[in-house]
Amino acid sequence: MRLLIALAVLAVFLGLSTTVVENQAPAARTDGGIEVYFSADQFDAEGYVASIWESRVLPYMTEKAVDIVQLRDALTADPAAAGERYGFRAVAEHNPYNFSVKGRVKILSANVKSKNGRVEADAQPYDGEADIIMQIGPIFRGTAIRDMLNFVSFDDFKNQVEFAKLASQLNNHVRDTVVAPVGLPGDGGVGREFDIIAATTYEPGKPLFTVVPVVLGPVAE
Repeated sequence: MRLLIALAVLAVFLGLSTTVVENQAPAARTDGGIEVYFSADQFDAEGYVASIWESRVLPYMTEKAVDIVQLRDALTADPAAAGERYGFRAVAEHNPYNFSVKGRVKILSANVKSKNGRVEADAQPYDGEADIIMQIGPIFRGTAIRDMLNFVSFDDFKNQVEFAKLASQLNNHVRDTVVAPVGLPGDGGVGREFDIIAATTYEPGKPLFTVVPVVLGPVAE
């Protein structure tokens, strides 16, 4: 009896019609959209980031940048209002706000032993206390740059893997073209000053912003 039931179930299963739909890239656009960086099987994240960094990422981050101390005080007073005024997040309300911040900072301490190198820095007006944690790599964590860009949408990508590749390549671009040319010494540049523009994702309850620089300009001594 059990054998007959099993055979009947198998017959029903084999009788079902299954259609496999190929995951195709979006049609190419003529406006410089992301679609032109998709081939039949993969997304050219490096090419796409290189194409938008100077023309779109830096102008946008510069336009949206708010002073580090000003943003800190605004978030302390009213996080929701500060997010609405200065930040950006995807439509879903549960997503955290992302910000572009700017300021002149002085490096107070550094952790360069970790692959995810970080420095703590005081922002002007200096008071000797750290205001930010700045990632200096070579490994950068988080997706703050990608998630701050209002012209990048998950809907433009084939899947989550491709969207994640974009975030990783933005971080790699920072490593190679923003941090590396500065040539931070073995001590992480403690005592040096920099003019920065950086991306950060708001994390309630954490006293310091963790930022990824998109502009890192040494101040002449």
